[in-house]
Amino acid sequence: MSGYIKNILRDTHRKSIPNIILDLIRCGLKEKEVPLYYFTTLAYKKGRGHCLDYVGGKTHKKAMTVIHSKGNSTSPILQNKFLFNSHLNAIGANNPEVIAYNVRNNLFAKGRIFDISKPEDFKNSIAKILDNSVQKLFIKPLAGAGGKRCFKIDNLDNIDPDIFSTLIDSTFIFQQLIKQNSQVSKIYPHSVNTLRVHTVRQNGAIKVASSLMRLGQGGNVVDNASQGGIIVNIDRENGVLEKWGVNHLHSGGQSFTHHPDTEFKFEGFSIPYYEQVEEKCKQVAKYFNNWIIGWDIAITEDGFTFMEGNSNPNVRMMQLAEGGIKTNKVLKKLYRQYIK
Repeated sequence: MSGYIKNILRDTHRKSIPNIILDLIRCGLKEKEVPLYYFTTLAYKKGRGHCLDYVGGKTHKKAMTVIHSKGNSTSPILQNKFLFNSHLNAIGANNPEVIAYNVRNNLFAKGRIFDISKPEDFKNSIAKILDNSVQKLFIKPLAGAGGKRCFKIDNLDNIDPDIFSTLIDSTFIFQQLIKQNSQVSKIYPHSVNTLRVHTVRQNGAIKVASSLMRLGQGGNVVDNASQGGIIVNIDRENGVLEKWGVNHLHSGGQSFTHHPDTEFKFEGFSIPYYEQVEEKCKQVAKYFNNWIIGWDIAITEDGFTFMEGNSNPNVRMMQLAEGGIKTNKVLKKLYRQYIK
């Protein structure tokens, strides 16, 4: 907590202390809670819109409880990455091929079971998986979110020692590492920088409510904001990035117009295949009964691929990108409709 306070106090883009105090009183009275979200959504910064455009934690929890009770039976498919992969294959939606999976010290691949009880066994098994068609692997938990416990293998002689100790304690899937679009890689080359597209089911129709781009930084191989990544909102009408990117308060709560590692300018960057991405997200969402889904989409050289779907997309990330839920017409209607 002390680190958060220091980040806020030394932020040159923050509002004055009297204005922050006034905002906190307004938010507390409106949301009927201690408005910690005011800080985690960076609403204390100048130019972040009106503080009452942001939704508090209690309001969000109440909304999601009602929304999930109305349509949630396909959530297990979204939460289990193996099921998600199979379901999207049946739909005909591109997603990275699952090459292998493990259950603790047993690795299942190519119709065989490999014993990976020892680090050298794991390395030898990976060598048998990799071939001319599969040269790089991305490993992630069967269930989970936030980019935690994810690994990349692109060199047998340089395997992270943490991979083995983490793998044999749980279940992971091994997917072919996709080759990211070269234009997107110019922004940040060390992670797959995904789009997060939010679809909402309203009055029997599927709508795209909002979208943003997530970017890795600092050498990280994942783009998740919870792991230090940057969030940049998308101008959906034109399919381009907006001016400002931000990161979470625990990562500094910083604002950027350029990527801090590559100095790539965000504003105006045209996202390849963006219009097609929105259309495909709406099509795929029809095969799920969830009322809101956050789709993670990777852009490739010749199109795009679905990485994950999230049945309970991170509201903080939505608010960071949008400048508050209530500034978005579709999301505002979703909340109003289910909170009495």
